[in-house]
Amino acid sequence: MGIGGGVVFTIYNAFTEKVEVIDARETAPKNVSANMFDKDPKKAVSGGLSIGVPGFIRGIEMAHNRHGRLKWSELFEPSIKLAREGVKVGKALAEAIQYNISITDDQTLYNFFNNTKLNDMIKFPELADTYETISKHGPDAFYNGSLTKNIVKDIQRAGGNITFEDLQGYKARNEYPLNFTVGNYTFHVPTVPFGGPVLALILNILSVGKCRHFPKAYFMQFVNLVLQYVKNMISKEFADEIRNKINDSTTSSNSASSLLEDSGTSHLSIIAEDGSAVAVTSTINNFFGSKMMSNSTGIIFNNQMHDFSNSTSIYNSIEPGIRPMSSMCPTIIMDQIHKRVKMVVGASGGKRITTATALVILNHLFFDYELDKAVNETRIFNEWETNVTETVEVDFPKPVIEGLKKKNHIIRVMNLTSVVQATVRMDNGSLCAKCDDRKGGFPAGY
Repeated sequence: MGIGGGVVFTIYNAFTEKVEVIDARETAPKNVSANMFDKDPKKAVSGGLSIGVPGFIRGIEMAHNRHGRLKWSELFEPSIKLAREGVKVGKALAEAIQYNISITDDQTLYNFFNNTKLNDMIKFPELADTYETISKHGPDAFYNGSLTKNIVKDIQRAGGNITFEDLQGYKARNEYPLNFTVGNYTFHVPTVPFGGPVLALILNILSVGKCRHFPKAYFMQFVNLVLQYVKNMISKEFADEIRNKINDSTTSSNSASSLLEDSGTSHLSIIAEDGSAVAVTSTINNFFGSKMMSNSTGIIFNNQMHDFSNSTSIYNSIEPGIRPMSSMCPTIIMDQIHKRVKMVVGASGGKRITTATALVILNHLFFDYELDKAVNETRIFNEWETNVTETVEVDFPKPVIEGLKKKNHIIRVMNLTSVVQATVRMDNGSLCAKCDDRKGGFPAGY
C-alpha cells in the first residue's frame, strides 16, 4: 500500500467485542481554492497541485497505538526487505506501467519505470531508506521531522502547494462505524465520506423474504443535509421508495453526477487467530497517483485532489482541510447466531468498489456460492447515468446482455472492474480466503 496516499480501517477487537473505524484519508492543503482547477483541469489529474496531504502513516500509527502487539519498527521490516532486495513485476503492475506512464510524466517516475517489463526485478532503494527512517524515528519523521522538508520541497518543486504546516497538522480520526443488520448478519462499515451508506442502501433495496425487514442503522451525527442523505440511504422507507421505482421490463434515462474513478487502490481482509478482524483499504487514487515520485524519498504521491474536481456535488467542493468523498468500503460482517466474525470483505476499483463488494456479499451469504465463485463470478456495473450499463467483463453471459438490451439498457463491454478480497469463517469454524483472480495475489495463513 502506498504511504503517499490515504487509508481507512474497519477493526473488530475480539477481546472488547467492539468495532471502530480509523479514517486517515488525505485532506486538501490549506492553500487551496474552490476554483483552483477551473483554468487547467489537467492539473487536478497529475502533478504537484493534485496531491492531497497524505494520511497513511498517521492511520497506521493510530491503528498500532490502539491495537498493535509488535514493536513499531517490526512493522516495517518486510517492506524494507522487499524494497531493498526487489520484487518481481507481476501482470497487474506491468500493464499499469505500460498503459499509464509516458515520457510526458514526472521525469523521476518515468526514468524509474521506463523499460520495466513483466517478470523484471525492481528495487526501491530510496523508499527503503524512507521506511527505515520512519521505523526508527516514528511517524513524526514523516509529518514533523527529517523527511518532512524533503517531502514538501519535492512536492512544491512539482508545482504543488502542500506546506510543512499541512503535514504537521494532519490528524487521523477514530470514529464509530455505521452498523446495520440484514437477516442474521450485522454489518460494520465506514460512514460518509466513504461507501458504507451506499452498501447499506444496496442491500436494503435488494433485501427480500427473511431480509426484508431492515432496521435503520445507527450512525454518527453529521451536519446539514449530509445527515439527511445518510438517513435516507440507510432507511427501509427510502429503500422501499427506490425499489418501487424499479421496473423489471424497462429502464429509464436518468442523469446523475459521476462517481469517482480510482485505480490506485489496495485492500486487505484479515481474520486474526484470536477472532479479531481488520478490513483496510488504501489508495493513491489513479494509477501511480499524481504521477509524481519524490526523488529524495522514493514516495509516489496521491492525486486525491482530483476527487474534488471530478465531482459536481456541492458537498464535495474544495475547501482547506476537507477530505473528499470515496467509494472505499472496508466491511466486517458479524454472525449474530455464533457471535463471531463471519466475513471480512472490501475492494479496489473506484466507483465500482461498493457495488462489487455488495455483489460478493450477496453471492456468498445469500446465494450460497462458494467463496471462490462468489469473488470470481463475472460482474456487471450500472452507474445510473443515461441508462448505460457497463458489462465490465467481456465474458458476462450473453443471454443476460440481450435481455438487458430488450429492457432499454445501452450496453458497453469493458474490461475495467473492481478487485475484491474476502475472508470468511465457515460454519465449522475453519477459515477460507480468496484473492480476486482479476489482479493476482494469494491468501496468506498463520
